[in-house]
Amino acid sequence: DDLSTLPLTTYDHIFERIEQDGLENVLLSPSQINFRTSGSTGKPKSFHYGAEDIDRFALEYAVVSRMMGIRPGMRGWNLGGPLPDVSGYMFDQAKDVLEMADSVSTLLKDDKDLIIALRRISSERKVDIMATAALMLYLIGRMGNEPGFLHGLIEDKAMRSYRLPRPLAKLARRIYLRGVDLDALKSITGEVTIAISYAEPLNPYLSELKRCYPRIQVHDAYGSTENPITAVQIDRSVNGLSFFIHTLIPEIATTEDVIKHNADPGHTVRGVPWYEWKEGMRGELIVTREGQCLPLVRYPTGDVIEVLDPAHSMTVNIGGENVEITLPLIRVLGRSVETLDFEAKDEAGNYLGMKFYSRYVNEALHRSSNVRWWEMYNIKEMPARLAVVVIPETDPADIARYKNEIVRRLTHERSDIPHSFQTANDLGKLDIIILPSKAYDVVEAEIGRRIREGRSYGQLKPKHIYVVPDDREFRRLMGERYGTEGQAGLRDARAREP
Repeated sequence: DDLSTLPLTTYDHIFERIEQDGLENVLLSPSQINFRTSGSTGKPKSFHYGAEDIDRFALEYAVVSRMMGIRPGMRGWNLGGPLPDVSGYMFDQAKDVLEMADSVSTLLKDDKDLIIALRRISSERKVDIMATAALMLYLIGRMGNEPGFLHGLIEDKAMRSYRLPRPLAKLARRIYLRGVDLDALKSITGEVTIAISYAEPLNPYLSELKRCYPRIQVHDAYGSTENPITAVQIDRSVNGLSFFIHTLIPEIATTEDVIKHNADPGHTVRGVPWYEWKEGMRGELIVTREGQCLPLVRYPTGDVIEVLDPAHSMTVNIGGENVEITLPLIRVLGRSVETLDFEAKDEAGNYLGMKFYSRYVNEALHRSSNVRWWEMYNIKEMPARLAVVVIPETDPADIARYKNEIVRRLTHERSDIPHSFQTANDLGKLDIIILPSKAYDVVEAEIGRRIREGRSYGQLKPKHIYVVPDDREFRRLMGERYGTEGQAGLRDARAREP
């Protein structure tokens, strides 16, 4: 009960103390490893862990895996990210505890690593388990079952990125894919029975996964650099994640309350602890957890969750014995900055499991003197589509050249952000929509309305990042917001060069 009276421990506060006092004076014990990701400060978020932490995480991963039905002797294929990413490391640490030492690990940083992974797995006879992001499950499934799918991706990229004509692109594809046996890949995907997926919701992919992996049961997992094992889909009869409370004390607080704390650290955020959760409750997740190096006390995760069942009971088979377990059942609704109608200091979006921040996009686009306003729309198709709407200062004489420049800035100029945009571009899922300069009148009118409403300075500008369920809703929003200019921009987006 006293926990909710304590202040939040934000990452900005942790980073500030490390900068001022030195890492060795902040950590409780020497760091064995640290996981990093791009954070809202614009610098990598870094969380440090000791040997005891690593052992605990490996055990937690193993316990979760047993509940999913993973048994000793099974073979896994680990397609997570390499260090400092947390995903690939966790599986590799847990496989010995799970008695799965014969597993294959091909960690992925970029598309070249994927081809290396496909060559490696081509020599294998069978895997039972795959651990990777939902997008990667989808892509590999289609590669194994539709040979033309991978061929088309490689050829299109060769034509788009290197300006090769189609005949040379076909030749480049044959050379690039030497050693990749798509028949072997199809055989392997046909035998996979369990997949551990993370980074983005599974729902958009389920029908395609069932087609490509006829025997598979996919379990969604939710974790992060600050807490690798947080919640996992154990009961596949319900569309929710079981929250692991044995090493975590989770709370839910209103996102507005957390924002007030960020502006005024003296503001007390009253969270609701997990044992008082009610069905339908929503809010930002705050976690308290132990840590050999860096324990966290009331850390705001930035993720908005919904409680589906505060005490969901299920029966799992572990080692041949049926065990009844009761845990809170939740679903993750998204990042807090995607759910509030104001411009946060560092508004974040999430595309295909890869985060990008408005700060980075601003820096990439506003280096050009001819970008006045931009918006990002994550359109939840399968795979998702990313639409970038740009309003220039002055109307460009050459629209096609201007679009190419926008793509180049988003995909090549900054190492922090290109994977989201490059992935979308490679899949043909990146639309650049250029509106006329006069469309900025809409943005100015919105700012004026907010001024008249008496909003604070930080709430005057409209959001940059939006998530919409489908193309129909996106087109409706564009028409409602920008009228005929928006509709014209949508038509012109299809005319860009590949």
